[in-house]
Amino acid sequence: MASKALAGYQSAQLQVPYKKRFSGSSHDWLVTVEENFGLTIINPFSSATIQFPPIMDRSIFKAPKIDVEYFVTKVILSDDPTSSPNDYIATAIYGDCKTLAFIRVRDEAWTYIDKKRFQIISDVIYYEGQIFAVDYNGGILMIDVNRRAGESMAPQVEVIGPDTNVYSQPMYLVESSRSDLLLVYRFLEYDDDSQHTTSGFKVFKLLLDQFEQGWHKQVEVKSLDGDTLFLRDNHSICVSASKWPGCQANSICYTDDYTNIHFHPPSGRRDIGIYNMENGSFGTHYILDPSHKHMPPSIWIAPTTVFHKPLLSRI
Repeated sequence: MASKALAGYQSAQLQVPYKKRFSGSSHDWLVTVEENFGLTIINPFSSATIQFPPIMDRSIFKAPKIDVEYFVTKVILSDDPTSSPNDYIATAIYGDCKTLAFIRVRDEAWTYIDKKRFQIISDVIYYEGQIFAVDYNGGILMIDVNRRAGESMAPQVEVIGPDTNVYSQPMYLVESSRSDLLLVYRFLEYDDDSQHTTSGFKVFKLLLDQFEQGWHKQVEVKSLDGDTLFLRDNHSICVSASKWPGCQANSICYTDDYTNIHFHPPSGRRDIGIYNMENGSFGTHYILDPSHKHMPPSIWIAPTTVFHKPLLSRI
């Protein structure tokens, strides 16, 4: 697997024994989905692997062939398994309805969020000891994963932010370098062939009521205060650009978000770039090699233990 980086960043050649789509990256780890719907996380720098039980029973699907690599949209980890091997949670967005499930290390099975009430999840983040998620209508959910003695195993889910009715697909939740929770709207435009390109972003700071433990309001921000965001299938990454030479401040770096591998434009995935929050301009961080046009989508990975800088990874 080759890893490409922004101008001014380090590059790396990584060998990973996997040639399908990665269903997320979080901390140093990449996530794969096996044929039985089990999840495996791989650290490409140490070659360590950790396996999780199947997120679904494969036998319930009648179709002989299933694109399992696209069944799980995204997986994030609450902590780095290297530094916290006995205390971390994996959270997944999965299935056609894009619902949520999570599992603690050493659990024998996944815990599922009510998919009849909560579905079409766009992004998820572990923030201040809880799981936060945003759906495609902009509604914000908070999932209490801290089980207490005598309580039901079912997690408590609170709707802490009402639907905004702002049409954006997808949306992202990111923790800023100042520990603010940001909601990012990504807007797309489609051409006559139904191919899309990103036309802009809007970023809101979520102000949470510390007493009611609920959403208070969203405040649109026009600047990222020197931060840079890295968005797509990865655990959404935010870094302070001043700490990383070559990183553009107040910018959003993004990769193609289309997950249908059978519907590529002739030149392959193309919705890849950098958006400048201050002037609304677009730039380029990676030029797609024509030979890569049918390969799985790019994904950001934050190799904190090796390079300490986000890299754009491609198989």
